[in-house]
Amino acid sequence: MNPVPRGIEILVKKAAVDAEFRELLLGERAAAADRIGLVLEPAESEMLRTIPRPQLERVIGQTAVPLAARAAFLGYAAVVMLATGTPTAFADNIHVRTGINPDLVEKKRDPVDLEVGTGAIEGAVVEIGGVAAAGVTVEILETDFSTVTAADGTFLIKDVPPGVYDVRIHGGAYASKTQKNVTVKAAAITAISFAVETVGEGGARPDLP
Repeated sequence: MNPVPRGIEILVKKAAVDAEFRELLLGERAAAADRIGLVLEPAESEMLRTIPRPQLERVIGQTAVPLAARAAFLGYAAVVMLATGTPTAFADNIHVRTGINPDLVEKKRDPVDLEVGTGAIEGAVVEIGGVAAAGVTVEILETDFSTVTAADGTFLIKDVPPGVYDVRIHGGAYASKTQKNVTVKAAAITAISFAVETVGEGGARPDLP
């Protein structure tokens, strides 16, 4: 079995984590690549043109992207996405109507148990280029909710009341960043990601007064 063409892989993985881009890809197909500056080979464009929409929806729906890589795929820089992706062997299944072979898809994480009436925020913190940022504090401002990223840069904050929040990261050698207006809904998990840069030696730490 041949690996999926690289351009198709990037588009499908981005669509799996970015709902807005998913609709763009389903509707515009190869033209969606132009929106993120990704140049497709003629064969890739033709493959996208001929895939039935239900089949493409199934491929996107059953493609899992590791949390540590989501920050790259949520952005619109194709170069960054190319740097962080890994080949996925499901090309042969794109051409058939019976759906993707589940044995060839990364396993999705276990369901998250939530308190009734609450939601969660999950995501990843990665350095520019895709290196996981471990030990970074993630906090929901003006609340008592916080956590620290794991070795792979991922984090999960559970049992958050529904609302709109600002989420801030800080700590280690990284400059702090805040993502504003993060919406949490009951019985749902909101996914966000941060791409961070290290603070140079002798440089100011933006997270400190």
